[in-house]
Amino acid sequence: MAGQEVRYGDGEIIVHRGRAGEAFFVVISGVVEVLLEAEDGRHLPLTRLGRGATFGEMSLLTGEPVSADVVARSDVELLVYPSELFQTALTECVELRNHIMAGFCASLRETNVMAWRYFQRSEVLETLMHAGDSTGPIVAESRVMQNVAKQITESDGDVRPVLITGDAGVGKLFVARKIHEAAGDESPLVVVDCSRVDGEAVGKLLFGPSSDWVYRSRSGAAGALPLSGALDLADRGTLVLRHVDALPLACQEVLGRYAAALADGDGDISPYVRLLATTRKDIQSLVDDETFSPELAGRLLANRFEVPALIQRKRDILPLSRLFLSQRDPEGLQKFNSSAENVLVSAQYRHRNVAELREAVEFSSLFTDGDEIGSEHIFTGPRSEAARVEYDLGGTTAIRWLLTGRRLDLLRVGVLGVFVAIAIVCLVAGGTLVGRIANGLVWGLWWPFLMVVFLLMGRMWCTICPIALIGRTVRRLGCLGRKPPLWIKKYSGWTVLALFLVVIWTEHCFRMTYNPMATGFLLVSLMGGGYRVLPDLPAGVMVPLCLSAGRAWSWVFCGGDDSRARQSQRLCNSVYDARML
Repeated sequence: MAGQEVRYGDGEIIVHRGRAGEAFFVVISGVVEVLLEAEDGRHLPLTRLGRGATFGEMSLLTGEPVSADVVARSDVELLVYPSELFQTALTECVELRNHIMAGFCASLRETNVMAWRYFQRSEVLETLMHAGDSTGPIVAESRVMQNVAKQITESDGDVRPVLITGDAGVGKLFVARKIHEAAGDESPLVVVDCSRVDGEAVGKLLFGPSSDWVYRSRSGAAGALPLSGALDLADRGTLVLRHVDALPLACQEVLGRYAAALADGDGDISPYVRLLATTRKDIQSLVDDETFSPELAGRLLANRFEVPALIQRKRDILPLSRLFLSQRDPEGLQKFNSSAENVLVSAQYRHRNVAELREAVEFSSLFTDGDEIGSEHIFTGPRSEAARVEYDLGGTTAIRWLLTGRRLDLLRVGVLGVFVAIAIVCLVAGGTLVGRIANGLVWGLWWPFLMVVFLLMGRMWCTICPIALIGRTVRRLGCLGRKPPLWIKKYSGWTVLALFLVVIWTEHCFRMTYNPMATGFLLVSLMGGGYRVLPDLPAGVMVPLCLSAGRAWSWVFCGGDDSRARQSQRLCNSVYDARML
């Protein structure tokens, strides 16, 4: 196939974007550049092609207009094959087809590599992307948090580095942002999580790609920074270093010298950044172990903020809970009842503090079936920060589908129907084969299922348990409205233990695993005792029936006002979980 040799001068356009493809080009000598026009009219260079490279084939193969301009970047000599010759050659010449296919494969491979690199960069830059999040108000009903709020207020105008310490989830980043906001201006705030970037990468992220990073005066007296790092991005603002203990020692030493220069430079240092650092570790012990820069540690420890654990600020729990709920439900439709508030206040939050409280509030808002959030909707529990194995069920398609519309209510009604049917069969036809099968479903299927669910998913079973559904249904029918006697409050702990032992003894005494009728009484008692109960008690009681779960009788006597149902739900959950253990 004979082509025509064509020459182009430097800067001359060879192929125009938007026109139909007219030829296939092979570069004999020189360099051409592929340009893409941006929305603002600028031409962005995509790639440069040298000797032996080809272009123009994509438009000829697809019939689509040319997608980019091709411009000569030197005196260029090209071999040009018109479209009709190209189509003939493509049909007859195997080598040409192989060459074009190889070019497509190479372009695809290069595109994949570039996409992966962009992904990696975006993962690194993600550490800087939450700088603009809204912080919200400081909740400081407790004395210890009031001291922190006072420190934050007094930090206005203070440019010294700050060390913010505290347990996991106490809100160290929140405090850092409030310190930044105390300056009262629009200066930049950049947040870097040092634990997410390893080795040299964190140094390049902070200081730019140069290995000889040095600060400089604004008059330009000392070195230069080839490309901006996080420190330059935060110029005249605040740089927050999360988990500063994860920084390599070399980076700590550079920051220590930088902090010293800031202290002595009277604002003439560029970039001029206030350093805030957060950590859960004891910096002084790290210095003693020679794993932390003494100079940087001295600067940080001189201005330290200690954020208290949530267990030390009990008075802040309910205000925080209401704040988180309002953020989850801006319209203000959902409210905590007294039972839920009591559970929130009595929880320990030893593992993730405020973050654990926020998760519990958001989870309760998601799973409540109305505008009132009760104690049965509050889920808190231990989580280990190190090497935990967990799976977010709320993110699965099936769970999201289940929570849409009335599907969750229908599932609860279905579970209740199955329980009622099994109880009736066990009571009416306990001596028959059907009765024995129903009894086997309880002890051979449901009971092991409860143990597995309890171990793997905690109290998730309570979401669809028929006991709570019956309690909510009967509550609407009314009750006697009488308060339980005071001795129940005084001896509730012993009552829980005694009735728990009674339930276990009864199951063995009546050989329920072999006695369908006894199993039927157990199911009826569990479902019949499923009502939320006592007002303002630290613990509820069990009905004085051997097989009861302990809520029906107390509900009848305490009234239908659910806001008075404080601790009895926790009692029943505790007994229920304890029996599964």
